[in-house]
Amino acid sequence: MKHVLKRALWVLLPGIFAVLGGCSDDKTATVAPPVVSFPVTDAEMEVDVEEEITFEAVVENDGEADCIWYVNGVAAASTPTMTYTFAQVGLYTVRCEVYNDGGRIAKVYKVKVNGIPLEVEFSDSGNTVSCDQGDEVRISATVVGGDKEVKHSWSIDGTVVSETADFTYTFMDAGTFTLAYAGVNAYKMTAAKSWTVRVAEVEMPLTIEFSPAPKTSIRCETGSSVKIGTDVKYGGDGLVHVWTVDGVKVSGDAMFEYTFTHPGTYAVAYEGKNTVQETVTASWTVEATHLFADFEGLAALPADIEDSNKALSLVENPFKTATNASATVLMNKLGGWTTSGMFKLLLSDVSNSEQYSTLRVKIYLGTNLYYPYIYFTDYALPVTVNGETYESQEEWRKIVRTDDWNVLVYDLSTNLEAAVELQFRPLSNWDHSNFIYTGDPVTDNRTVYFDDIEFLK
Repeated sequence: MKHVLKRALWVLLPGIFAVLGGCSDDKTATVAPPVVSFPVTDAEMEVDVEEEITFEAVVENDGEADCIWYVNGVAAASTPTMTYTFAQVGLYTVRCEVYNDGGRIAKVYKVKVNGIPLEVEFSDSGNTVSCDQGDEVRISATVVGGDKEVKHSWSIDGTVVSETADFTYTFMDAGTFTLAYAGVNAYKMTAAKSWTVRVAEVEMPLTIEFSPAPKTSIRCETGSSVKIGTDVKYGGDGLVHVWTVDGVKVSGDAMFEYTFTHPGTYAVAYEGKNTVQETVTASWTVEATHLFADFEGLAALPADIEDSNKALSLVENPFKTATNASATVLMNKLGGWTTSGMFKLLLSDVSNSEQYSTLRVKIYLGTNLYYPYIYFTDYALPVTVNGETYESQEEWRKIVRTDDWNVLVYDLSTNLEAAVELQFRPLSNWDHSNFIYTGDPVTDNRTVYFDDIEFLK
């Protein structure tokens, strides 16, 4: 057996040598790693936000090489040259990697990006402003640098009085004041300047401020008191006040306070005259009605509203508009059944009811296809909708508001007299029949809002 193995070994060896001899003739080609230079040699740099900056990698030896630029770890370019704009203030790491089959070269830059300085020029470049009492002071701020999203602020003795680029202010009091400007842009860069304002005392004309302001229309409930206040700013020596209602003098006090016992529209006028015969006049309109309910400040439904369908509640006004800015309103929310959504006003508390022949109410119908009837001696639609009349459903649809409160006025035909209740049927067909529930969330959402129910003469 041993002899046989020796012969077999010698037989195999020439083949092995042949294989080894063949491997010695192969030569593997080698690739040199990239040789790269970077024209921007500073490892740390500062630039302004939104300033365009160019980074470059120059491969100096022959051969193909790939290049990738990263900004804070995110690939931003795959070419040897990268032009980049930093959109936000902050600290950034810019890394370049150049590589081929022979190796990899990397370069890192630390970049600090600064905000663009806010530069503001003023129409008054001095430090002092002098004026007389009652004079208007104007100063303009013009932004000449760093003008992105600039916010302006002007203050007098620490109190902000304006947030526009142009400052306009009337100094009504004599004295010395500090006027300060502060500006800031989107990059949190600031600009500031201040002036000393010296206001000389002068004799001021008769000046009175009123609350509420003149030409205001004041609405009140019949039998309630209306107050108008005066604040005499200047020239009040020997001032005499005269208040009139419809031309008849009712008071000589500084404050107007008067009770309107009957419904109607009244003209209130004021005249004030001082010792040097300077005169101030002002006027208001007062509308006195029986205000059945405005729901402000109520925590529960009024006792004189009967919730026939158990669908009423007081809620925060979900549709505050110029037409009705009230905080609290009455919501009538019906379930899915055939009903008019009826509720009743119990009229036992309406004193002198024979005076009233018209009902005014604000209603938010939204896109509901309902017609809000009332029932007194018969079914009635409002005679006016938002001050306009109509004769058909088509005309109604042109004037009724679907995205705002509607002001509806109903004719009670005859005075209330001995009536004990007035029914509201807000969810009715044009012919005052009950509306059939459809479930359509747009045209039949079954929610209507009421506010400011008033009886008018």
